[in-house]
Amino acid sequence: SGGPLANSVDCCAIVDAVLSGESGNDAFDTAAVPLAGLRFGVTQDYVGADLDNTVAVAFNRAVEQLERAGAHIVRFEFPELLQLPEINSGGGFSAAESWAWHRSLLARAEAQYDPRVATRIRRGDQMSAAAYIDVINARARM
Repeated sequence: SGGPLANSVDCCAIVDAVLSGESGNDAFDTAAVPLAGLRFGVTQDYVGADLDNTVAVAFNRAVEQLERAGAHIVRFEFPELLQLPEINSGGGFSAAESWAWHRSLLARAEAQYDPRVATRIRRGDQMSAAAYIDVINARARM
């Protein structure tokens, strides 16, 4: 999943506030959060391809806001991301790992899960150990 990667949850919350246009709230204030010297990577490969125009305009506006606040935006190519749909076609590593953790919880309390999330987790039940290792190796090669 695309999204902010940072040193802390607070840093991720700040980036999320910028990207979602929540300026003016307590979570993000360009005057209170020094952005000069911070570096943000932006790629259009896979995660930015075929964006709805409304989303693209909002995203570009957020990137411009970061730049105006002094952040350095690094645009880069990451075509390897285009391999992710094939690598994750069986559910990816997260399905196997989440199934290992949640299978007993689902058995007792599935009603407390979002049905879409439970469906994704259950994909891990169908993944063999060999398929899981294949996913891990493919991600490492990518």
